[in-house]
Amino acid sequence: MAMMPHYRPDDLILVLDKAWVEAPFFYYLPDAHYAFTDYDAVLRDNPGARIWLVTWPYEDMPVVSDARREALAAYRREQHVTARRASAELFLPPGG
Repeated sequence: MAMMPHYRPDDLILVLDKAWVEAPFFYYLPDAHYAFTDYDAVLRDNPGARIWLVTWPYEDMPVVSDARREALAAYRREQHVTARRASAELFLPPGG
């Protein structure tokens, strides 16, 4: 996974609830901290956390915008890695 050199065990990963494309994460990162829903509340409860937004862009939609990205509006994108139609963006909290 392309994000692994940048990933820290205390990072949060925002994933879609019940989306089959997210399944590899649970295999490769079984102990990761995932947020499946209510992203705004998760960010409020973890104000200093580094956040990964992993999306699966495609030709017609090179940037996936959904509730996860909306919740990160005040965060600063620090890192962006891609691999095989996957995109992983690391966001730092405001002031971080």
